[in-house]
Amino acid sequence: MENWIDISLPIHPSMAIWPGNPGVELDSAQCMQHGDVCNVSQLKIGTHTGTHVDAINHFIKNGAGIDAAPLDHFIGPARVVAVESERAIHLSGYRRGQSTHSNICYLCFGFNREEHEYKKSFILKR
Repeated sequence: MENWIDISLPIHPSMAIWPGNPGVELDSAQCMQHGDVCNVSQLKIGTHTGTHVDAINHFIKNGAGIDAAPLDHFIGPARVVAVESERAIHLSGYRRGQSTHSNICYLCFGFNREEHEYKKSFILKR
């Protein structure tokens, strides 16, 4: 049996968000304590909240949305690269198939869990 590791951050109203992005709003839409038949929450977040994947259309006009990405591109053995420099990241050094165990690569960008804020800014260049 394989070991699975969930790398996602919990989503909550006081979590860090990317500067300029909308915050997290979590409200009760229905509540049994107030006579409703069930409890229902309403969650409003920006698409860059917490752990996420940028779709091609995030930076490229008329690019594919995340709904066009096959789910199997995100599940399986992965290489994790901690990005610790505030300089540009040159993706030419991280080619598909470079790792012997996976074609999936996750980049970790300077999020500080203890201080709940983003510490660094990055520019991706090909």
